Amino acid sequence: MSLFTGIQQGLLCAKPISSTILNQQRILLRFQRLNIFSLRHYTSECQSFEQLGISKPVCERLNQNFGITKPTNVQCQLIPSILSGSDVLLKDSTGTGKSFAIAMALAAVSERNRPSMYLAPNRELALQVSEWMERISTDVPVRLEIAGEQESLREMVDVTASSLTVGTASHIWSLIKEGRLQTDNWKTIAVDEADHAFRLPGRFANRKKKWNRLAHPKPAECILDNIITSQESKPQIIISSATINRPLRHWLLQKKWIIDPKYIDGNSKVPATANVKHHCIVVSSDQVRNIQTTLSDHENEETRDLDSDDTTGTQQDVDDSMMECLETLCDIEPVSQGIIFVQNDGSFKKVLHRLQQSGIKAIPLYNLISKGEKAQFYVATAMAGRGIDLQDISHIFIVGFPDSIGDYKHMAGRLGRLGQSTQSDPKVMTLAKDCKYIESKAAKMFKLMETTITKYELIQ
Repeated sequence: MSLFTGIQQGLLCAKPISSTILNQQRILLRFQRLNIFSLRHYTSECQSFEQLGISKPVCERLNQNFGITKPTNVQCQLIPSILSGSDVLLKDSTGTGKSFAIAMALAAVSERNRPSMYLAPNRELALQVSEWMERISTDVPVRLEIAGEQESLREMVDVTASSLTVGTASHIWSLIKEGRLQTDNWKTIAVDEADHAFRLPGRFANRKKKWNRLAHPKPAECILDNIITSQESKPQIIISSATINRPLRHWLLQKKWIIDPKYIDGNSKVPATANVKHHCIVVSSDQVRNIQTTLSDHENEETRDLDSDDTTGTQQDVDDSMMECLETLCDIEPVSQGIIFVQNDGSFKKVLHRLQQSGIKAIPLYNLISKGEKAQFYVATAMAGRGIDLQDISHIFIVGFPDSIGDYKHMAGRLGRLGQSTQSDPKVMTLAKDCKYIESKAAKMFKLMETTITKYELIQ
């Protein structure tokens, strides 16, 4: 007897039926509707991708091009769900192969004459996923649609029934508005990094922020609304992110894009970045110091409402003091390859220029993904780094305190990726500009993430 059946029979046999039992029944029915219960307790015994429904030619290409022969636990759950045509909500830690599993499954369904679309949060991830699909798929062409690429400049009137399209939501939406991309024949649509794609207002957002979000829907939202209303039958929808939370799941159900979804929560017991040291350094005009991790009662009160759904309210420009600190760390740390994350495009240009002027070998992360250029340091905005899978990264530098807990998780998650060779001393180093409540906000954020901050031994 399964655990689900046992509980169900116990509820049905209980006499009399109390309010507690009725509540249990409602919860159980809700779990059953979302397909959460069985998937969370599902233990896979699959030993090969063929057992999951992946064709033999694709399995051979996985082995030949990637050296992959056995699926991970998340892939054992995700791939059959996608191949069956079910809507899917996927949540798992960063670095566990979510995007690769989606790419593999979409390549497989496209071989079955099911036109598929993959929406990425940035050009970098779109490029990487399209390359994966080209190396996985045996005979289905992959169409890349991102701003700035030559292929995007040619007129697009029709997409064949066998197409596999990868692009950023903003560029795909532009094509749809211009009438250059058909919207009535898609069978599967995957939205990766969904928390960023939809960017819902936080739990404590004021009425103005909620109204602005309602009045200005995001490109990914516009795409799904347009395609679903244009087609006679609803396409399969796949939603994925490391930070899918309860409000986002509720919002997706309200939108009626997903019906009886498979909810796959990898719920990794050991985070992908478990062996990584986290440092947080506070920088002012006259000193550099380790962050204080002990909060006073007053500071706890000031930061009581900080949650993973909300921004920290700390916008930080990169000044000369922060640049000097960053340049020093780049010189003294044993960095094999490092990623330097900044908050916005303005800071991106400034940081890249200063590093290059100082003789530090730094290039845009996009150059690595699009052209294969190599350097010791790669510079990117927090948004541009989402989902990217890079090998042999030893250091992450976050210049400016992160906008949210989710942003920090995604930036730090570029370390400890699935299949990545182990670095001897991997580090995430955050440089926070000294300002009001910065230490209390930082300490609160790391506490909520259950992340231990290690004092950097070279400063006080």
